[in-house]
Amino acid sequence: MPDARPLALAVVLSGLMLLSVNLWLDITVFQYDAQIYWLMAILPDAVPPEYMIRGYFFPWVMGRISYFFYHLGLSPLTAFKAYSSVVFAVGLGLLLPVAYRRLAGGQVSLLRSLLLVLVVVTIYPGVVTYPLSDLPAILLMWLGIYWVLCCRDHPPSDGAYWVRVTYALAAGFAFGATYNTRTIFMFAIFLVAVAVVLQFHQRRHFLIYMVVGFALSCIPQVLMNQRIHGVTSANPSVSFGRQHVSLFAQQLTWGLTYQRYETAVGPDRLGRQPGTPGLVYADPDGAQLSKDIAAAAYPLANGATTATSPINKVSDYLKIVLKHPVDFAALYVRHFINGLDVRDGAMYVRESSPDKTITSLACITLILLSLLSIKAGRARRNQSVTTAPLTPPQFKPVGHSYLFTCALVISSLAAVPGAMETRFMLALLLYLWVAGIGHGSFSAIATELRRYGWIYFGIAVVVYPSFYFITENTMANLQTPWIRK
Repeated sequence: MPDARPLALAVVLSGLMLLSVNLWLDITVFQYDAQIYWLMAILPDAVPPEYMIRGYFFPWVMGRISYFFYHLGLSPLTAFKAYSSVVFAVGLGLLLPVAYRRLAGGQVSLLRSLLLVLVVVTIYPGVVTYPLSDLPAILLMWLGIYWVLCCRDHPPSDGAYWVRVTYALAAGFAFGATYNTRTIFMFAIFLVAVAVVLQFHQRRHFLIYMVVGFALSCIPQVLMNQRIHGVTSANPSVSFGRQHVSLFAQQLTWGLTYQRYETAVGPDRLGRQPGTPGLVYADPDGAQLSKDIAAAAYPLANGATTATSPINKVSDYLKIVLKHPVDFAALYVRHFINGLDVRDGAMYVRESSPDKTITSLACITLILLSLLSIKAGRARRNQSVTTAPLTPPQFKPVGHSYLFTCALVISSLAAVPGAMETRFMLALLLYLWVAGIGHGSFSAIATELRRYGWIYFGIAVVVYPSFYFITENTMANLQTPWIRK
């Protein structure tokens, strides 16, 4: 474990940075998804049952903390700004660098931790200022994997067995809370389960403790489902299940015709009715493909088309993908690139995204720098194994650790087929930033560029125009343009 003093200072300074961002943006009203989460936390009885389709663990924790601070004389909003700053400071400034060091190497320091927090609040200020579930779910996944690694690597000693049991219970609880908070992490949970089975093949009893921890995290959801829906179930989307509708299938259907989706506030600047927050960026090719699919499934006379979608289940969608692999591959590339184009990191946009080309280019530049830093840092580490290795003693490469890495980013990749919101790519981008900062070294990058500069120049020549062309084409397909002041 690295020196605790600079890490403690990193948490304190990160907390102050996050609190400053909260006070500077001064968000006093939560709207749309943020409002629903907030009401579920503070006044769950005020939320209509049809909106209770989200996991209850995250708002339940928010509600308990807010209730505690309320009795200390703080309003729920003031308390949220304070405790969210502390939680995200610990998660971003401490947990992620330390967990990545244990998983894949890299270095941990005060400046690296502060740089990571600065990148997040600059690119994605909305995830640390609104009560949204994206960042909490990601941090819970990192926490669960870190505890699994601690359980695996804990040295034998008196009482070591019960320490490992505690880690296993805590890891299972974190994974259960992750899934409940964002159900898209079900793919990540599957990969983690495979990795755990492979790594604990001689200590299978620890798997039982993880399952117990997972089950304990479901209790708030079971109680809420019983009270709101009259169903004893741990399923966060139980209301959709009762309507025989697949939420995931609906999102896949939307992804056929929409390249990108944003939520706007300030309807006085929108050419639409107040209270309609959606800013939809259409995909003309995807819309035509959707029409062709519907026409083939429900042929009408005289070449007419139908608005009825043939996609009611995920299996329906997969069959269509197999029939049109090239079209869907192009669709996914557009979605993926638009997801990396974080022009709307505030989550609820107040300014026109098509006017933010500079922000767009800064996003792709940061991604390329992160990839370069990872490549250069690992090349330096591989060359230094026999002299002065950069790999920390805590880093124990295991054949199945790549499954944990995939688990940390697969939620972003799984969201690509749907209507893309840039917050869906937070898990992938956060991993790249953590890895890039952890492996970063000016000397290593300089050495890498001296050796392979022309290759990286060629990559940049291809990436920048492609990224610019696709993202600007998307911006041109905004269905309701902003009203210029």
